[in-house]
Amino acid sequence: MLSWLAPAICEVDRKSLATPVARLGNVGRVTGLAIPRFVSLKSNAARLRIGPSTDYPIIWHYVTLGLPLEVVEESGNWRMVRDADGAIGWMSAALLSGQRMATVGTGWIRTQH
Repeated sequence: MLSWLAPAICEVDRKSLATPVARLGNVGRVTGLAIPRFVSLKSNAARLRIGPSTDYPIIWHYVTLGLPLEVVEESGNWRMVRDADGAIGWMSAALLSGQRMATVGTGWIRTQH
């Protein structure tokens, strides 16, 4: 087991765990946080757009609070995100939470007859 690693992990906080990723240069230009990273919707009304501004057309309307998304790029107050179906677009950072969430698809559930 990795018992030699346990003391080191106990001595660091959550933000410092992302440091090795930051050293590789995979960080957002705005926040300095790891790219890619997972976030969730903190609103039950969010729009995914073609570009990083309200001037761009809307691709999708999301209505599920807590929906997990992956941030793949940053530009000002906008984040390029990818949803579980692979749709990619821009969303206001104000609509996103750093809290990670997960979904379970029906394809994973087996019922016995």
